Amino acid sequence: KLVDNFWNKKIIKYPYDIFNINLNILENFEGWGKKSIYNLKNSINKSKVVQLHRFIFSLGIRHIGEENAKVLSKHFLKASKFFDVSKKLDYNKEKYIEELQSIDGIGNSQIDSLKRYFSNNQNLRIVSKLIDILNIKDYKYLSKKTPISGKLIMFTGGFAYKSRSELKFLAESLGAKIASNISKKTDFLVAGSKKPTIRKINEAKNLNIKILTESDWNKIIN
Repeated sequence: KLVDNFWNKKIIKYPYDIFNINLNILENFEGWGKKSIYNLKNSINKSKVVQLHRFIFSLGIRHIGEENAKVLSKHFLKASKFFDVSKKLDYNKEKYIEELQSIDGIGNSQIDSLKRYFSNNQNLRIVSKLIDILNIKDYKYLSKKTPISGKLIMFTGGFAYKSRSELKFLAESLGAKIASNISKKTDFLVAGSKKPTIRKINEAKNLNIKILTESDWNKIIN
């Protein structure tokens, strides 16, 4: 109701206007006292500090839900890097689309939505201004060293003791990055005992990437 009211009174039009409201004019509106204006000011200032994944999610891009936003923040680390790559999807299609395709959890639907969103000049202006106004916290991996800190890891097949999703989450919590495609940068391919993808195993062998069994993996993380 508050946002609707501000919109109708032409106080805000774009998301970044929220952070530039002249709060003094609220004294002229019914129901606004000094305390409520003070509380609103504090709330707005508090909301200027935001984690990267919450910022990406807040843009309302189709197919980019909370989990996808977390995946993107883990890959790009900084709002400026996310914005720089996203706005160039139409200009250097192959290079930047390949980068997005390499991110585990990001598929064609998400990539197409990012392209559409950032091909809109108004969206570009809004995101650019928000990045300037807000204090968007960089995504930070675990600071303490673990045997897999900074390693790029891919999982294939089913596992006996944990689901693949649980294993990915655990790996990320220990500082690893998860890959969705085999490349020269991949450090380990962890192959489950249940129907691992033979193509991925052969690709790993051709690139001399170390292939780990579930038992090997458990020894490393334990």
